[in-house]
This record gives sequence, structure tokens and C-alpha cells, in this order.
Amino acid sequence: MNNISFGDVIYDKEDVEDCLRRAQLAVVSPSRNAQEFLSDSYETSPELTFSPDCVVLEITGPELEVLSFIGFPGTLTF
Repeated sequence: MNNISFGDVIYDKEDVEDCLRRAQLAVVSPSRNAQEFLSDSYETSPELTFSPDCVVLEITGPELEVLSFIGFPGTLTF
């Protein structure tokens, strides 16, 4: 399994949802460079409706419990 970082570390919780949506679109758009989805204007139409790849989110902080979110294949929503 290969892990590919997507974007920078997020410090503002208001930015998490947008980044997750962009990462999901990148996963179901395999012919495009994932970094394209980090720009302000990105295509919102996915190429695929399913991908064997997943989006993984790790949330850490000094006063937080360690939490991981994994977007399993087939759970893409818009």
C-alpha cells in the first residue's frame, strides 16, 4: 500500500471538510494529478464512481485523543 500526502497540515477545523472533498475527488479522478485538486478552481465531476483507493485522515493534538478516519471504497458522497 502506498500513502500519498495530500496538501499541507490543516490547523483550522473549518478547512477539513473542503480538503476531504478535494481528496475524494482526486481519488476518483485517476488520470489527473492529485495536486490539481488543491487549487482554488478544481473540476467537481469525478471520472469514476468507485475507487479501490481510500482517503485516510489522522487527527492529532495535545488535548485530543488520537483519531483516524478512513474513507473506504464505495463511500464517496457529494
